[in-house]
Order: sequence, then structure tokens, then C-alpha cells
Amino acid sequence: MKKEIFTVTYEKIKKSNISITRLIVASCIALVVLLLVFLFLYFTGIAVADPKGFDTRSKGSGVEVLSYDGNDRVVKIPSAVGSKQVVSIAQRAFYNNDRITKVVVPDTVKTVGDKVFSDCDNLKEVLFKSDYTSMGDAVFENSGVEKVVLPTKLRKITDNMFKNCKSVRQISFPDTLMGIGDNAFQGCTSIKNMILGGDIKKIGENAFADCGENFSLGSVIGSETERYALENEISYMPCNDYYEIYNIYPLYTGDNTFNSNRVSEGRRGLLSYTPEKTGYYRVSLDNEKYVKFKITSALSAVQSCSEIRGNKNDYIACFEGGSQYFIPISSNKFVDYDVDIRPVSRSVVNLYKRGERMLKGKGEIHLKAGTPLRNDHNSSYEVVAEVNSDITLTQVIDYYVDDENNIWYKIETNSPAGKTGRWFKG
Repeated sequence: MKKEIFTVTYEKIKKSNISITRLIVASCIALVVLLLVFLFLYFTGIAVADPKGFDTRSKGSGVEVLSYDGNDRVVKIPSAVGSKQVVSIAQRAFYNNDRITKVVVPDTVKTVGDKVFSDCDNLKEVLFKSDYTSMGDAVFENSGVEKVVLPTKLRKITDNMFKNCKSVRQISFPDTLMGIGDNAFQGCTSIKNMILGGDIKKIGENAFADCGENFSLGSVIGSETERYALENEISYMPCNDYYEIYNIYPLYTGDNTFNSNRVSEGRRGLLSYTPEKTGYYRVSLDNEKYVKFKITSALSAVQSCSEIRGNKNDYIACFEGGSQYFIPISSNKFVDYDVDIRPVSRSVVNLYKRGERMLKGKGEIHLKAGTPLRNDHNSSYEVVAEVNSDITLTQVIDYYVDDENNIWYKIETNSPAGKTGRWFKG
């Protein structure tokens, strides 16, 4: 009897151990399956473990930062969550956060929404490490930001981006910048001088309103920034191609002649001219052996006078009365120079256009036999030859418009001494 009881008890214990083993194995399998499912969801982005303080969500093939409620003052936005890159910052993600002082945005971020850092009173610095990032409106509006390093290929400062950022002093503008939106820098009273690149094509309304009496803009000669500054009565600092501010040389008025003091060796500066009336003007410079200048802005296209003569410091341009124009000038020697600026009629402009057409072989002149030829384009010089028979010219080798608004042409003639240049009045 005892033997039977023992046998039965042993069998029960044996069956109980098998059940426990099966239970343990089944539990382990279930845990492995759950772990595999979690890993699948995690690495596919369906389930994401947010970094500390950040709230995120999936966006396309990447991750978007929705908000931040952490305790760090210096915040470095992660470049990835799990296996997915952080590609976007949602609108108002840091809005009204009074704890953060600096934010570093990784190079993976390509989109920043509206008002992301707006009303962050204690924010001092934001650094974008990306090359291109699309920015929303009013990104820094009403914040305490002082320094911003913008994306290196940013194309536009959006509407209200820095509006009422009274502490901002340092902004890195990329060379790719082409536009500035409405009210973009309105009320930025700590910025005194702002130099913008020459590729700016459009500046919005009130972009620099309420920036203070001492605020000034700077850019290259003839830029949209220059036009905007002059139209909106903002102080303007002309710059050269390297965005270095020119020295402006004073001009003294004589009989249609503007004389500078002197130009120092190796220096580049500006001549400033404001015509009284709208119209065409001829601007000429003597001492061109050492001094050079070029008209880069005018009401309409600038007509360079004949360059075949090497007279590159002689232009006709249409200027608008009352507008200020800057003429870049340089010298390789310490010399005096004179600039002659005088109004010319439309007929004189047509003479220059006719001369340019003849230089390019696109015109036609009929010469009668007996037309006098001279050694120089000056009527006081004696006649040295005459045209033998009626001819038609379709090109000349040079032209000249004298002080009496006569046009002279230079042609090549054969003489006993060889080929010689001769002038005749057109």
C-alpha cells in the first residue's frame, strides 16, 4: 500500500514539474516575441523612445520635435531618435520657454516652423549647423536672442523673423540670401550697422522700421539694398565686392567739374553725386593712367564710351534727379584727378549709340569724294588728305564726340608711309 501511494505521489510531482517547465518556456518565448515586436516597432519608427525632455513624433521617414519641457538651459537637439533622423521642428516647439539660454540645431533639421523660439525671454544664442533649412515666420519674434548663426544656404529672412528682438546684435547672413520679408527686423534697436550681400532681390515693407536713428544699411554699389535704403531714407554705407565699406571722398563743385582732394596709393573709395534733374549725363575722368572708376548704378543702362581708345573712364548714364549715386574709384598712385559731369541731350546719346554700332560693324556711312581727313579729331587741325571717290563704310576703328557734340570717325587709309589712321566729321 505504501508503495502505491509513493508511486502516485511521484507521478503527480513529475507531471507538475513538466507543467512548470512548459510554463517557463512559454513565458520566455512570449517575452522574446514581445521584445522582437518592440524592437521592430522601435527601429521602424512606429514606436519611438523620446530623448529626455523632448516630445517627438514620426514625420515621413524622419522625426519631428514637437516640444521641449526639460530642465537644461543649453539645449542640443538630437540628430536622431532611434534609427530615424530628426528632420523638423514643429511650430511653437520652444515658444515662451523662459529657461533655455542656448539652442544648437543639428544639420539633419531641414524645416523649422513658425514662432519656434518666439517669446523666449532668456534665450541668447541659436546655432544652426545645417546648410539649408526652410524657416517659418516669426521664428525669433519678441525673444531675447543676441546671436544667431543661420543656415549657410538660407535664401530668405521670413516675415517678422526678428521682429522686436531688441537685444540681437550679431547675425550671420549667408551669401545665398535673396530676400527679406515684411517687418523682418522691425524694432531691432541694438543693431547699428547691417551689411547685406549683393544678391538680395527683394526687401519687404517695414523690414527695418523702428531700428533707431543711428541704424544704417550697407551693400555693394547698385544693389537692391542701396535702392531700398535711399527710398526709405535709411542711412547707407556703400561697400566693395568684398563687403568692405568704402571711403567716401569729398567733391568740390567747379564749372561742371568735381575735384577731389587727392587719391592715396592703393586706396579705393567713392564719389558721391546727386543730380538736380532727371536726364542723361556724361561722366568723364582725367588722369586715367593712374585713376579708374566705373558707374555701376543709374536710372537706365549705362553707355560706356568707346573703349577702343582706351577711354574706360568715360560714360553716359541716365540719372534720376534728387537721387544719390555712388561712383567707385581707385588709384595706384597718389595723384590729383578731375571728374567732369555734364548733362547731355538725347541727340548726343544717339551719337554715341551710332558710334558703337559703327564700331561693331552694324552701321553704314556714305562718304562723298572730297570729304576732308585729319590726323586728329579736332577741327583746328589742318586737312591732310581727302576721300578720292564716293564710298560706303560699314565699320570704323574708333569714334569720338567732341565738346560741340560733333561725332568724328577714324578710318584706316593707305599712304606712301603705309597704313595710317585718319579722322573725318560724321
